[in-house]
Amino acid sequence: MLKKLEGEKSDLRDVIRELREFEGEYRTTLRSYIQSQLRNLDGTPEPRGAPAGLD
Repeated sequence: MLKKLEGEKSDLRDVIRELREFEGEYRTTLRSYIQSQLRNLDGTPEPRGAPAGLD
């Protein structure tokens, strides 16, 4: 019984490690994407006048 629990504990540690790696990669990718979108916004000129339908 104890050996089975130690095996499950080891498996759970592996899953936690994999999830932490995924989270790190996801955060890095998301940060890059958001920074890219912000750079695109900085290079976009301001629209002139009110949007259509708001006159």
